[in-house]
Amino acid sequence: MITGVLIVGLLLISAGIKGKENELGAQLGQDLVGPQGFIGWIAAIVALGGLGYVPGFERVSRYLLALMAIVILIVNNGVFLNAQKALQDASALGPEAGAQIPAGVLQTTGNSTSGGSGILGSIGSAVSAIASLAVAL
Repeated sequence: MITGVLIVGLLLISAGIKGKENELGAQLGQDLVGPQGFIGWIAAIVALGGLGYVPGFERVSRYLLALMAIVILIVNNGVFLNAQKALQDASALGPEAGAQIPAGVLQTTGNSTSGGSGILGSIGSAVSAIASLAVAL
């Protein structure tokens, strides 16, 4: 739970620094309630999860949630392939052209910082950046 809040906070801070908070809000709105929005799926998962708190319906709730997971995977053809492609595309992107990064903040060990190290390198860069900022404060 706390990890999710931290990730959302870092996302909002990053969008604010880049001046892209309006684009982020528009994209989130389109993803949630757009033509193929997933707010309905979220509501269904919450309702079935809540059903599990009713005595006697715990097992039924688990089976229905498992069935829903299978349906989501069937409806969204290539969900794993699309997720892998999105992660690879994101790791290939560098900082924005006008972004000002303090010297020494993104120092990593091992592989290069040009995005060739994949998602683990990106996580390592983020952790070292947070550690550098914490030491600077």
